[in-house]
Amino acid sequence: MKTPSALLLLLFLPTALGCTESDTEVTYHQDIAPILAANCLGCHNPDGMQPDILFDDAASAQSMAPMIASAVAAGTMPPFYAEETEECPNPWGFTRDPRLEDTEVEAILNWVADGTPLGDAATAAPLPPSLSLDLSDADIEVFPAGQHTTPPIGAVEDEFICFSLDPGITEQRWLEAYQVLPDNLSITHHLLLGIDATGESAALADENGIYPCFGGFGVDAMFIGGWIPNASPVVFPANSAVRVPEEARIVFQMHYHLASEAQSDATGVALRWADNTPVREANMGLIGNADEQEPGGLGLQPGPNDSGSPTFLIPAEATGHTETMAFDLWSDIPRELEVFLVANHMHYVGTDMRLWLERGDAAAEPEDSEACLVHTPRWDFDWQQFYHYDTSVSAPRIHPGDELWMQCEYDNVTENPGVARALMEAGLESPIDVSLGNGSLDEMCIGIVGSVYRIPTVIDGESHAGLVALQTSSDDLGFAQACNGPSSLRVDISGSMSGLAACGLDVLDALTTVEISFDGTDHGDGTASGEMSVSALGIEGGGTATWSGSYDGDTLVIDVNQEPIFAGYPVLMQGSITALKAQ
Repeated sequence: MKTPSALLLLLFLPTALGCTESDTEVTYHQDIAPILAANCLGCHNPDGMQPDILFDDAASAQSMAPMIASAVAAGTMPPFYAEETEECPNPWGFTRDPRLEDTEVEAILNWVADGTPLGDAATAAPLPPSLSLDLSDADIEVFPAGQHTTPPIGAVEDEFICFSLDPGITEQRWLEAYQVLPDNLSITHHLLLGIDATGESAALADENGIYPCFGGFGVDAMFIGGWIPNASPVVFPANSAVRVPEEARIVFQMHYHLASEAQSDATGVALRWADNTPVREANMGLIGNADEQEPGGLGLQPGPNDSGSPTFLIPAEATGHTETMAFDLWSDIPRELEVFLVANHMHYVGTDMRLWLERGDAAAEPEDSEACLVHTPRWDFDWQQFYHYDTSVSAPRIHPGDELWMQCEYDNVTENPGVARALMEAGLESPIDVSLGNGSLDEMCIGIVGSVYRIPTVIDGESHAGLVALQTSSDDLGFAQACNGPSSLRVDISGSMSGLAACGLDVLDALTTVEISFDGTDHGDGTASGEMSVSALGIEGGGTATWSGSYDGDTLVIDVNQEPIFAGYPVLMQGSITALKAQ
């Protein structure tokens, strides 16, 4: 269980101060070293982002013990800024969550309270293996044409630079996974990654593919994720991918934490392309920065300092100032979406941000009239992160008609460290009124939501699984292409069959999901037959037909030869559905 950090501090404060003793002695070699190795040493190592703060052996861990205890009790380390709060309970849980378990925090605090005993090195607990950061089966690695050299630390501590990378493709591809390849971990704090669909970033970049930027990519690019030290590869949900047009470029916004001396970096990325058109498209929505209220009441909401119509303005010296926005994005979607990623974005004045859904009439989940996607009550511009949900296990769902709401809170005072830093960099002594904009003394209020359509690909009680492989064509629509995807089958003891399959067609620059459901009977003589229904998500029409195939108890092969009518156009589908019994 992961308890909110403030509560952890209260729960374990007496122990941290040495007021109580643990029932069982906690020692470095038996208990603490594995926790530090698994959760801390990815950054705190000689080649990492924190080479000056090391505790990778017993002596250094003992010397740093009070600082370690303070950081884990306060929840500031390992860094993770999404929290479960009263306003945002999050029943789904995040994947890739680096926060320590309560038992791990308690062990560290008890170890410090007991005087940091070392224990017996001869019987030391094995250290967990390093997390593999290698993307399996990457197709290509892409790097900038040259290196960027940061200045030494001086008037500013951070630098924001964009890279424009050529993925080297000659036709449209579908990206199903990527892994950032950091070059210089001592200065690479984090990065944001996007797809520049038109390749316009190339015009901004120098001969090395590098250009200055702040707050974004400087071009209209689609965010697809981010990276922080020790982050694992990003793999989009099963049977989904992101479209990368032929002329597209990969863009990074690099956040460099400057060092005492100039440093060079040429961070790249490994890409894995999908072999086939995916069943569903992974969509990344960048939503926010409303500057006015729409006629229907959405957009920018009335705020505490508005003198007339809603205006995005954070007055100098304002604290606890809020700006609230609402967006109607999903009125016409044909089915529920599953959220696999969420993030938020403000600048230096921001202190707290929350994104939530207010349900429309189509909501089918009775437990939540609204669903909070993410809350960062300790917003820190330097630790912008992407928060992931596992759609195969449990993730928020967006229903047709749901609205996305976001509230951003700001403290425009010098007591806010971000404001103090921005003022120093701008050569100003006191806060100024802040409006929407791209500069470091402007503000933003943006949410990022990654979603996929909820496409069933596993039938309840599955006994067999396999593939659908179809060749499709339409003279009217002028296309001929393959449609491939997963299949799933349930066969009960009586020989009754139920199954489903799905595949994707990329027609007229739009991905269409084809769904197939079928029922049938095992005849006990090596054959099976039944009825099949074919539909396309969001498109009127479809078709039904009888099917026949072979079945030997282990393998079902269905011959497909249909011509359903989609939006008034016949589409010929020929091929097979195969399902193999699980071994």
